[in-house]
Amino acid sequence: MIAISDIYADALMVQDLVSVLGKTGRENRVLIVAGDMGIKATSRNYAQDVNHILSLLSTVSRHLFYLPGDSDDREFEVTGTNARNLDKRNYIVEVEEVKVGLLGLGGAPTHSVRSDEPVTYLWDESIPFIAEGQSTELKINIEKVMHGHPDYIILVTHSPPYGIADRSKPITLREMVVLEDLLEELKYEGKPEEKEVTKKVPRGPRHLGSKLLKGICQVL
Repeated sequence: MIAISDIYADALMVQDLVSVLGKTGRENRVLIVAGDMGIKATSRNYAQDVNHILSLLSTVSRHLFYLPGDSDDREFEVTGTNARNLDKRNYIVEVEEVKVGLLGLGGAPTHSVRSDEPVTYLWDESIPFIAEGQSTELKINIEKVMHGHPDYIILVTHSPPYGIADRSKPITLREMVVLEDLLEELKYEGKPEEKEVTKKVPRGPRHLGSKLLKGICQVL
């Protein structure tokens, strides 16, 4: 089982992965794409690009699952592959007598992205009826999967659960690079004994994860 994410329509990178994997072992391989396959808001050929990526991945996997990330279209037509959408759905696959239940939730909570980011699939979990609706759908899918008596259940999401590897610095990567360059220049201005500048890590990292998903993970 292999999970990848945040491809952003980079077909060359996917082709490299396909070349490394090869077709040996394809019959027992489950491949999961956990979102951000492309960038719907800025791409003229979004569906075509994503279908090309899924088509490449389908050549090296018996079971191929995907779900849309915050930069993806919620629904688009998948053509010519064995790919199945996990967003708010559930499936059971069996490989070498091991049954695995899969269910998923795509997109991301609104608080996890900045206002200027090109996103298309968000949900506001601070609104009670939205959070309750998402939670109910996930619980229903968990129950459906459990009816199949799988050996394992895997919840696939694009957003991490709140508090689990979800901390982010409050500035962009580009701003961080510029800041580090400026600090290096200041460090060598004047005599070292007159001025000493030390790099400081920006304060106030925020949690980008979903509290809704944290609660569901505790159920699982």
